[in-house]
Amino acid sequence: MNDQFVMPLPAYLAGLEILRGNSEHLVYVLREHTKNLTTEALTDVCYALITVDQYLGFLTDEMSSAEVDRKNNIKLSQGQALMVQTHQTAMNEALEILKVHNIRMEVH
Repeated sequence: MNDQFVMPLPAYLAGLEILRGNSEHLVYVLREHTKNLTTEALTDVCYALITVDQYLGFLTDEMSSAEVDRKNNIKLSQGQALMVQTHQTAMNEALEILKVHNIRMEVH
């Protein structure tokens, strides 16, 4: 199979850091501000945390063993590229919902 999708290694590493930061921030919100959140907001924060965690898990489990070429790009199969897009879309939608509850993610 010919890999036709690539992800620059620096972008991958930066993405991991952002996801870890988002995860830590959401856990902080749950630990420190639970009493200030409605049930709906708590549900949405938990959903966002799950989507971030799933994406992070995919990147660290599935992609950490992917081949890196001479140009410092991770070679992705079509399936991996599709999963990146799927996880990214789900996470972005979950994080967007948090704005309804005035919960903002830290800017990186």
